[in-house]
Amino acid sequence: MVPIMLEKYQKHVLLSFYLMLGFVFQFPSVAMRFWLIEKVKLSPAQMMALGGLAGIPWCLKPVYGFMSDTYPIFGYRRRPYVMIGCWLTTISYWALPWYADNMEMVCFWMFLSSFGTCIADVVCDSILVVHAREEDEENTGSIQSWCWGLRATGGLLASLTGGVAYNVIGGELVQIVTGFFPLLISIMFLAINEDKVTKRAPASDTFKTLGGAFKSPNIWKPALFLFIVSVTPGFGAVTSYYFENVLKFSAVQFSILDVTSYVTSIIGTIIYKKYLARVSFRKIFFVVLAIAWVLKWSYVSIVTGFNESLGVSNMVLAMGDSIILSLLGQFILLPSVVLAAKICPDGVEGSLYATLMSISNLAGVVSSEWGSVFANMYGVNKNHFENFWKLIVLCNMIDLFPIASVALIKEPTINEDEKQTNGKLLSIHEEL
Repeated sequence: MVPIMLEKYQKHVLLSFYLMLGFVFQFPSVAMRFWLIEKVKLSPAQMMALGGLAGIPWCLKPVYGFMSDTYPIFGYRRRPYVMIGCWLTTISYWALPWYADNMEMVCFWMFLSSFGTCIADVVCDSILVVHAREEDEENTGSIQSWCWGLRATGGLLASLTGGVAYNVIGGELVQIVTGFFPLLISIMFLAINEDKVTKRAPASDTFKTLGGAFKSPNIWKPALFLFIVSVTPGFGAVTSYYFENVLKFSAVQFSILDVTSYVTSIIGTIIYKKYLARVSFRKIFFVVLAIAWVLKWSYVSIVTGFNESLGVSNMVLAMGDSIILSLLGQFILLPSVVLAAKICPDGVEGSLYATLMSISNLAGVVSSEWGSVFANMYGVNKNHFENFWKLIVLCNMIDLFPIASVALIKEPTINEDEKQTNGKLLSIHEEL
């Protein structure tokens, strides 16, 4: 049993990972964007395809969760996996700058970086789930709000410094500096107190528990909803090219957009925890998706120049979109992860939680590739944006499907009296 004083320290070490995760995701983003465009010479379609490739490891999260749950390393299920994941990420960031002229190696190192980060994230999520299950009704979602709040804070700090760092030291050195942060976290995780596993559970038991969980409509219906929400085609990579090549946004302007996005995410976390934690999931999802759908049409205004004819600058409109869409994104994310953590059985926290989260990641990869196909179909590339508005219209029309899929969501509540801690799924009851 971990002493009370050490228990608080354990949570601080765990939450520091999410602060680092947010920082590492965002700090090299401006440098990487310009490096890939100017040094590696990627087209918009190639950029989206590369994003899809880097997203593949995040679709395999259940595999890492299963490995961590079932195959301890030197008797430990969590700490060694976190450290290995951090080391892979560090090595990748340190190697990447040397291969700007080799597209295959760029793809390899970006894939490996994503792979290492994902392993560490899955295992830390497994530890987080244990703490989340121990929360009482009054504090439900507290540690996860801290988790996502710190992740957004890390992203905010990175946004404030990433663009400046790129201008001062260049894209290559930014990647080198980024690699030090996962290495630091791996050292900190040596302080994590983990009980040694004396008897390994058979892999068949893990598969049986997971299979039983997904037979419940309380799990597969929300999982299908999350997939539909994330699978619709996106045009984010094309927008980045349009902002840089046509609107001539600078690295500082991109950083400002990132900063506003992360500040809004932090505010969204606070608002959700204080005011929306008891609002029905169906109501939150429908309202948020409907508002987001309306706002995405503003990109047509930017492409056609209609906003400037009204005296509204492109930067102001882009910042407004960033603020509101980031806020709405938090209102979709937080209720999803809170529910997923509460229904995870003992012993397979990594496997089930990772499976639920990876469904959205798989859909995101499909979304990137689908968007790339549509961009090529309309002839949109780094030099031609005449049909960009058509791409936006098509993607937004397809976005009507997620709004309709809200019908899949029932309002689940967790019956505290029927929780079981012997490795079986927590009892879930629907309010009809």
